[in-house]
Amino acid sequence: MKNFIYLLAGLLLLATSCKNDDDEQGPSNRNPNAGDSFLTYDVIENRSFRMWVGGEEVPTGDLDFGDYLHEDANEYFAPDIIENGNVQFVGDTVIVNLGFVPPNSKFRYRFSNDSLFIIYPWIGESFTAVGTKQSLKMAQGYFYASRTLNESWLWRWQFETFNMNFENIEDELYWDKFSEMSPLDTLVIYNQDLRYKN
Repeated sequence: MKNFIYLLAGLLLLATSCKNDDDEQGPSNRNPNAGDSFLTYDVIENRSFRMWVGGEEVPTGDLDFGDYLHEDANEYFAPDIIENGNVQFVGDTVIVNLGFVPPNSKFRYRFSNDSLFIIYPWIGESFTAVGTKQSLKMAQGYFYASRTLNESWLWRWQFETFNMNFENIEDELYWDKFSEMSPLDTLVIYNQDLRYKN
């Protein structure tokens, strides 16, 4: 009986020691996607602003990207909206306040391989960001295109939660390659990454 008490005391001491080690090692050894969390704006990174006119790339170093935003796209890039944005995880629901969706929008979600997928009721599952419930990086991509075609002037713009490039904005009304652009045709591509942290 005495040996049993010593064995029990030893196991209790070992269990307490392991728990203290876990506490000292911090959250890095725990599941970063466990529990609820509230993430707020941290920083904008990896900004890229490119423009082509008549098939030739135009230097944009001295240009203000905001001057080339279509007015309907302003809310996607307005600093006050972005900086006041937040993402909250509560149970199996993510609550999004990022300006480009209605306030307090609630969706189901899942993480897979450090990627956040939001499950939208109207389109299903969609990749949204990279990271965990502790820190997320969300890409923003925008393009604006205007074209003269048969004496008509066409334009369109698009915002996405992924980075844009010439290949992923192809459209039968526009160009398959830059050499097809006429002298007044214009293409603007802007990308940036938003970071949110707990």
